[in-house]
Amino acid sequence: MTRLLAAAVAAFLLAAAPAHAGGKAGGTTPPPAPDVDPCEPYWVLPEIVNRTNGGCVVVRTTTPLSLDFVAPLPGWNYTVDSSGGTDGRVQVSFENPTTGQRAQIRVEPGKTVIK
Repeated sequence: MTRLLAAAVAAFLLAAAPAHAGGKAGGTTPPPAPDVDPCEPYWVLPEIVNRTNGGCVVVRTTTPLSLDFVAPLPGWNYTVDSSGGTDGRVQVSFENPTTGQRAQIRVEPGKTVIK
């Protein structure tokens, strides 16, 4: 009985493997994102460096705070909601149009919020 069960499981796995490998059974699931740190080259900077799910945001520490630059991860887009200056706040929103994921960072004097 154990041999029969093992043979049935092996036959099922062999039959299911080609469909899964070809992407026909799984639909449009994207491959997992590589574990990349978009802030890696910037951690040594004297500015405020923060990582989000969508990329890296670097803020100048001048008074008032101001956005220096954004380094998005591949596949992600970003919008600068506030670049600092007179309101003293830097806010950047990220979106991955393929997966629908969103991320956001807000940097204010004495406070950082990463969503």
